[in-house]
Amino acid sequence: MKSVRVVLLLLVASAIALTGCDNHRRYRAPGAPPPPGYALAQVEQDGFRAGVEDGQRDLSRGRYQPKKNLGYRQTPGYDARMGKHSDFQAAYRRGYIRGYDQAYRRR
Repeated sequence: MKSVRVVLLLLVASAIALTGCDNHRRYRAPGAPPPPGYALAQVEQDGFRAGVEDGQRDLSRGRYQPKKNLGYRQTPGYDARMGKHSDFQAAYRRGYIRGYDQAYRRR
């Protein structure tokens, strides 16, 4: 009698443990992380957009001063998970100058 109770208890416990497992069919493991240059490419795009905005503004004021703008000097958006700050800053400023020049010179 005792062994029947143990078997029933195990059956009930396994049924409870497995309840809902069928609902996880849609689970997908997260994809691979982006390649190392991806984050810096995005940073450069952000710098480009900021440079375009500042270049258009400075064009209307008649002054070409990309390195004096706050956006260039501060390089906003850095997060330590992105890697070294110097790499982030170089990518942002590279994009910023490209965008600024394009907007200011209307290329």
